[in-house]
Amino acid sequence: MVVSVKSFFAFIFLLVLYLSRGVTCKDIVAETCKEISYVDYKLCLATLNSDPKSHGADLHRLEVITIRVIQANASRLSTYVAMLLRDGRRGGRTRSALHACLELYEARAVGMQRAKKYMKGKKYSEVHSELSSAVQVPDACEQMFKKKKVKSVLTKQNDIFTQLTVIGIALYDMLIDK
Repeated sequence: MVVSVKSFFAFIFLLVLYLSRGVTCKDIVAETCKEISYVDYKLCLATLNSDPKSHGADLHRLEVITIRVIQANASRLSTYVAMLLRDGRRGGRTRSALHACLELYEARAVGMQRAKKYMKGKKYSEVHSELSSAVQVPDACEQMFKKKKVKSVLTKQNDIFTQLTVIGIALYDMLIDK
């Protein structure tokens, strides 16, 4: 079998291009999560890896993925809180705090829907506004329980939501700084 020099170099060029792209693509999620050192690394990886296209993504796409995860989490939390309210095993003060948290998370689910639209239009300041509102929700929810002088039943969920929103804000900062 005879291979022309031209074909050989074309093959080598394509192989190098493919391999270098593959290494970069495989590392973007891990490298991004390493840069966001102040959040749980495994949660960051899970968030960004939730979309199979994340390994070939740029920062814009990673932000869209994160916003989608934040929105889904806010929706799941709303459903969970509504379930806690329906089960009838909570006292009046706890129910009152849960109602307030439900409203907060429902609003953030809608806000993250807007943030996805803003990302499509590259309206980054509006995205930042939505993320800034979202990062305040868990603390506001926890404060409702403290104000009612009852133990929070959402601390773990609130902590995860905080981490997710911090990932979103960190990606926003990276996107703006690039």
